[in-house]
This record gives sequence, C-alpha cells and structure tokens, in this order.
Amino acid sequence: MLITLLEIFSWVFYIYDFIILAHIIFSWIPNIYNYKIPRVIGNIGGWFLRPFSGWLVVGPIDLTPLAEQAQVFAKN
Repeated sequence: MLITLLEIFSWVFYIYDFIILAHIIFSWIPNIYNYKIPRVIGNIGGWFLRPFSGWLVVGPIDLTPLAEQAQVFAKN
C-alpha cells in the first residue's frame, strides 16, 4: 500500500515536471497564452516559477525557469 502511494506521488511530480517544462517553452512564444491549453499549463506551472522569474535574463528571454528546471532534474 505504501509503495503504491509513493509511486503515485512520484508519477504526479514527474508529470508536473513536464508541465513546468512546457510552461517554460510556451513562455518564449509570443501570444501563445491566447489559446486555452497553454493558458491552463501556464496557470498550473506558473505559480511555482514566478518567484524565480527575472533572475537570469538574456536579451528578451528569461532563462531563470530553465535553470531552475535543470536543478530539479539534476536532483532526480
């Protein structure tokens, strides 16, 4: 029972990692949030990434969320 519950939590966090990665990629595309799916992904993944936003900006691209995502993948 406990192993199954841990596997479920593991899968939820794994899926959430991909939602955050999709949010990062969508944030680089102009006017993408006019569509429903990117807007939903932005609402789900954005609350976690907002505190990190703006720390590593190169030109018009904010690389901070990508650096944060690399850190999360490195821990796994």
